[in-house]
Amino acid sequence: RFRNHERVYLYQDLLNHRDWERYEDLWTADAVFSQTIDSGVGEEGAKNLSNVSVRREGRAAIMEMLTNYVRFDYIFQMSHGVVVELDSASTARSRHTLQIFGPEFMTLGIYYDRLRKEADGVWRFSRRDFRVTYHDGTPAPGTTFRKLPDPNYRSLPLD
Repeated sequence: RFRNHERVYLYQDLLNHRDWERYEDLWTADAVFSQTIDSGVGEEGAKNLSNVSVRREGRAAIMEMLTNYVRFDYIFQMSHGVVVELDSASTARSRHTLQIFGPEFMTLGIYYDRLRKEADGVWRFSRRDFRVTYHDGTPAPGTTFRKLPDPNYRSLPLD
């Protein structure tokens, strides 16, 4: 279970730092990513959230989706309450609450994942479904002091 917890936290760290090469390795070749709004939300509310009905199949399509990420100076994903359940020696499910904060929005939801241990012994996401619970499209009122990516993030802190 530890390795699967680690994958969830590494996922958000690589997104936060826009380390696309390492991020790509978190996915199985046949992975599926989706982002949905639960059926209880009215159509008017859904119109205010961009990219509500997102579904990408395959690692390449998931990577292509990330082009929207680079238009923001920063986006932080913060995972809370990660729960992992092993289904077998090579399959697992996880879920966690996620807060996404950027200069133009804040979103809360829950991720529901499937992970698979592949032949090289590495656990990878085979399915991620982000269920949006709340979205606020109000620009952040504060000041941005640091823009990402920082190509030297793995060498911080500096001596």
